[in-house]
Amino acid sequence: MSRDVMCPMKPLYFLILLWICACSYRRDGVVSGPDDVKTFRMYSHAVSDIFIITVYSPEKIPGTSQLPVVYLLDANLHFDVFSAALRKYGEAGLLPPVILVGVGYRDFEEMDSLRSRDYTFPQAKTEYEMSISGGALNFYSFLKEELMPLIDSVTGQNKSDNLLAGHSLGGYFVLFALTEDDLHGGHSFNGYIAASPSIHYNDYFLFRRIAQPGRDRHPPTVFIAFGGEEDDGEPGIMPVEQALDSLKLLLGKNKGIHAGGEVYSGLGHMDTPFPCFVNGLGRCLASRRQ
Repeated sequence: MSRDVMCPMKPLYFLILLWICACSYRRDGVVSGPDDVKTFRMYSHAVSDIFIITVYSPEKIPGTSQLPVVYLLDANLHFDVFSAALRKYGEAGLLPPVILVGVGYRDFEEMDSLRSRDYTFPQAKTEYEMSISGGALNFYSFLKEELMPLIDSVTGQNKSDNLLAGHSLGGYFVLFALTEDDLHGGHSFNGYIAASPSIHYNDYFLFRRIAQPGRDRHPPTVFIAFGGEEDDGEPGIMPVEQALDSLKLLLGKNKGIHAGGEVYSGLGHMDTPFPCFVNGLGRCLASRRQ
């Protein structure tokens, strides 16, 4: 099917095709969802586990071409709030329509244990007491080689239309994926949104990854945010203002990326996802239109 035919799809048609494609990929079928949301189970050969994928597809504005696709981590926690905001903000004309793909787990309890498996690299230090860790390369392969091709095959998208968003360890993975893409000379996403990334993981391992020279001649848009009340004075933990400045400096110096970012005064670690995702999405979409 040509891209021209795929462009004017209505949400129902899109979701029917997604259901057909998902079921042919893995016979787990559609779980549930309102008219503009569908959820299905997808087995990952890279991770050797099942993920719950939830897709929000809005009404397309006449005259537009492709809709950007935002891949959202920790979907069990964030998808409902963020999809509702996209729906309302879209109706008010505050954000253009995007397709939201939530990557989640069977339930909150499983998410709490398995996100440390999927979002971290290398394996955690002993003192972190993480039962499972270090599997970010496998999860990265799942996103890039299994999930994204499935979504792309239905939407007719390409990598210039994809964004990745995550919070905390999910934000860590967002920046890890950025460095992994860069090491291979090309980015899978044109926007990376990291809310309160856990950059202190394994003695600031990510800083050493970011310090490696970049290879992509077309750097993506990056948006990073922290809460002003995340500073807890722990020895060895970098203050958030310094952390943000250091990340922006390293990304600019070593990878040619002009990273945007904010510190939200008065907000704690669990308060940052919503404003970061909304502001980061706005920045990334504005950059995409330039």
